[in-house]
Order: sequence, then C-alpha cells, then structure tokens
Amino acid sequence: MQLSAHHPWLLWVAVGVGLSGCLRRDNAPLKPDVTSLDLTLAQGDSESIEIAFAGLSSSVAVTGTSDEEWLSFESSARDGRSAMTVVVSAAALDQGSFMGQVMLSAPGHMSMAVPVGLTVTPPELRFDPTTFTFEVRQEELADREVIARSTLAGTPVVLRSDAAWLT
Repeated sequence: MQLSAHHPWLLWVAVGVGLSGCLRRDNAPLKPDVTSLDLTLAQGDSESIEIAFAGLSSSVAVTGTSDEEWLSFESSARDGRSAMTVVVSAAALDQGSFMGQVMLSAPGHMSMAVPVGLTVTPPELRFDPTTFTFEVRQEELADREVIARSTLAGTPVVLRSDAAWLT
C-alpha cells in the first residue's frame, strides 16, 4: 500500500486497524470476592471457602494451584458466575502458624496470588454423648468413673467440674 501526503486519513486507518488486534481483552485481571484468607483451625479440622469472580461467567474454568499440601481446590459455579472452592486442612499439621498462597488462573486472564494465613490450635475434645447421667442409690454409693480419651496421641485430657459432689 502506498501512502499519499494528500490522504492523511489513510495512514490513520492503516495504523488503527493494526492496533485493534493489540486491544483484545486477553490478560484481563481476575476479580475475586476474596483477596486474602486468614483462618484459625483446630488440629485435625478443615474448612472450605468459596471464592466467586465478578464478571466471569460459569463457562470459564478457574484453576487453583499451591505448593502447600494443606491447600486443595475444587472448581464450582454460583449464580451463573465462575467460582473456586479452596479447602484448608489442618489434618496433618502441628500446632502453629503457617503461610501459603493460592495461585488462581483462568483462560484469557492474568494469574493472581491470594495469600493464606493459617493458625492451628490444639484439637478440641469432643464427647459423645455430651452429657452423662448416673443413677446411684444412696445405700450403694459405688464409685463411678468416666474415662475420656483423646483421639490424638499425646494430647492431655483435663476434666473439671464445679459441682462439689463430682470429683
């Protein structure tokens, strides 16, 4: 194509058409409704957190990755929008504080890191049943004993009562 000084609009059209290919929406930013996670879990517990993405239809698959074994992912959709469920598990972790990150990505969008903070506390002691009933005739006055066992080895069990008759 030969350009003429008499037709400057011709140059603008040629450059404009060439640039239109550069103005595509590739690498648009992801817009999650959560930009960081900070959780406290008892040792052995886990929690699922759903992250939805504004302006991203459910037909776009969002993927998540992490180098941390205590983070896993599931793709999902909510209200016609793409979503990601992050599962945080303290099942194999010792007590303490942990930092990690979730790397989110979707076709045509920039990848995004979401920092994750996790504090693991001692396990909760759970009884089943949650109440104990004793029937003792006054003349029997037999000793009754309840033994509580922890499901995690090495975890001390302390039972307290504010009733004078229960020791």
